[in-house]
Amino acid sequence: FSHLPTICAIFIFQTRPNVTTANNDIFHCCDLTVARPASLVNVLPLNIWVKITNKNNGRSVVARVTDTCPTAALDLTAGGGAYALNCYNGPITISTP
Repeated sequence: FSHLPTICAIFIFQTRPNVTTANNDIFHCCDLTVARPASLVNVLPLNIWVKITNKNNGRSVVARVTDTCPTAALDLTAGGGAYALNCYNGPITISTP
């Protein structure tokens, strides 16, 4: 994924009970999962693991792509990003684990 541009990450904190993701998993805000932007559907397939690195502090987390989001940013769950990356929004890079 070295050809991917630096994009912004946002974090999802709300719970969505009994909602399934694009790969038919039940959404849970504490899972290590991410929703890819619609612009990256052809680049980031569902069910792959990606390493997401916070460009501001160098911290990273490995999360599974389970959904597609309508925004231009990568949507990480609270468990998949906010705590691990010590960041609630900002520039990130995506790479293979």
